[in-house]
Amino acid sequence: MFTVSSIVMYMGATVLLILIPGPDLIFAVTQGAANGRRAGVYTAAGLAAGNIVHTLEITIMDTRHYK
Repeated sequence: MFTVSSIVMYMGATVLLILIPGPDLIFAVTQGAANGRRAGVYTAAGLAAGNIVHTLEITIMDTRHYK
């Protein structure tokens, strides 16, 4: 099924991808630095809400596809 080396490679790639900041993080930090902590928190909350909506949308569409 899975070998130990493939699991270690997968875990290493996953950790590397998690540690690399994406555009969402850079945008939230920029907003926080330019407009204050409150703006940074609101930006992060808005980005998280958008991720939740997109995840739910894909989940709903995917379940409709496989019925």
